[in-house]
Amino acid sequence: MGDVGLLMRKIYLAQISFLILIFLTFGSFPSGAWGEQNGQLAERASSLGAGFSTIQNAVPGNVPAFTITYDLASTDLLQGFFSIPQTNFLNLGGALFYKHTLTQSRGAGFHIGAGAGLGILNTGLGGTFSMSLTALGGFHFQLPGIPHIIVHLDGGPNFTVLNTNPIATQTNFQFGGLSPALGASILYLF
Repeated sequence: MGDVGLLMRKIYLAQISFLILIFLTFGSFPSGAWGEQNGQLAERASSLGAGFSTIQNAVPGNVPAFTITYDLASTDLLQGFFSIPQTNFLNLGGALFYKHTLTQSRGAGFHIGAGAGLGILNTGLGGTFSMSLTALGGFHFQLPGIPHIIVHLDGGPNFTVLNTNPIATQTNFQFGGLSPALGASILYLF
């Protein structure tokens, strides 16, 4: 159990270091991306964001993940997730969500979407293939006074299939937040 806790602390430290690197590298931007214009919050002009996410249920491996967003249009985006739960027996997990914004005003809005995740989980006793299908609804907002930072909160039904070689197949269905932290993703927008 101590090794797992140490690994989780290392993953969180890597995620925080990654965000600090992004802030230091891309800290100064033209004022049009996010921020105040004539006393009003400006709409996002960026098409790429990166950060970390607490989403566990939709990304195989049940650990927080790095996340990247790419805007397809003003109301549509793709959000990808990637996690490495452990390296002792190499485990990988990833997911891709499509999100459509239903309504948005002043940097905040409601969105719906769907996505799928795939993963390879190895416990040392054999490999496990994992697949996840998710329908989601959520809310996104910009943090007041902090340019380029946006938070997504997501929840909805999630169906997971685990195929353990050669033993059995397990399925799980749940409805709720995509993590104990309400499926929170914190992103820095470029």
